Amino acid sequence: MAPEPQPTPQDEWAAWDTSPERQSYWPGLGLEHKDGYEDGYEVDHARLQTIGLHLMTEFDDVYHLLHKPFHSGAKMDDGIMDWQAADTVSFLISNFEEALCCLTGDAMMECTAAAALVTTTGRSYEFADDHALRAKPSLWNGLPEGVGGSKGDYRVSNAYPAGTIGLLTPYENIKDPIADYITYNNSHHEKNRVQIREMLMSWKVDAVADYATATVNIANGLVEVAHAFVFRAQEIRDAPWRGPAADKAQKTLKQIFESVRGLAAVHGEVGLRTNECAEILRSAQHRFDGVVNKGGWEFSDLWNGDDGDAREFLTNVNRQLGDVMGRLPERALIDLPGLIPEGERDVYSLAW
Repeated sequence: MAPEPQPTPQDEWAAWDTSPERQSYWPGLGLEHKDGYEDGYEVDHARLQTIGLHLMTEFDDVYHLLHKPFHSGAKMDDGIMDWQAADTVSFLISNFEEALCCLTGDAMMECTAAAALVTTTGRSYEFADDHALRAKPSLWNGLPEGVGGSKGDYRVSNAYPAGTIGLLTPYENIKDPIADYITYNNSHHEKNRVQIREMLMSWKVDAVADYATATVNIANGLVEVAHAFVFRAQEIRDAPWRGPAADKAQKTLKQIFESVRGLAAVHGEVGLRTNECAEILRSAQHRFDGVVNKGGWEFSDLWNGDDGDAREFLTNVNRQLGDVMGRLPERALIDLPGLIPEGERDVYSLAW
């Protein structure tokens, strides 16, 4: 009998809520946390140290993916020429995704703090004053790039530990920016057929598609992080580590896990919608260029291919882009335990 097919990472994050969703079960909590100890405390320090060191590296693969779309040679908005709807789509998606990466960085920092606490504690769940694993791994010093300050070892955004970012934050004073700047934008209404072709062809399909792929890869990586959190929680339970401090550690991991799932779902949705934009653009360029440059009017939706038909064609493309943008998550949020003491935080602003 053939084995049951396993869900892909995309299958998983597509089924997750874009907000941190509370889990009813977690290893080592509930009925499990009372098993095996009578005096309220049990710990294997050596085993915990090993678990904590593994936990500290769970985000490393995701770290190499974060911000990749924004520092690559071909950015999503590369080359756009006077096409306001496309420029707005690119601006909103790329800025929302970059802020989302910063929230993901906050979850990374929280994971490191949780790992340090697992590694160095037993009866309590508090930072010691002089333990060697207080600082984050040096691998993460560049997130986000160009942010100064040296207040603490942990660099987090001003949304930490519990905050929200909005897709439409840059246009918060506009009644309906998707309609005004994308769906019903008429900035091309005075353009002729040649100018509209230049606008349409200026947005690079490959850049948009590459951006979508990079974003989906982040979501897939976060699925693996979520799996690792459950595995480490099971290891902590079986180490053994039991007692009030162990309960705090497990509740912390559970809360970070819930935020990671929400972040994965939002990254994934952004990637899917961006890929839809790429497909709309690819189809539009192919149809428009094929008709205008090669004839064949009778088989096209451009009718006679005159200036008015070209304007109507781009209007329809704008409407398709607006529909995609209307299906993006409106916001993303984190709800982390807030383990990092204020004096240890190097805080940067997510202000647009």
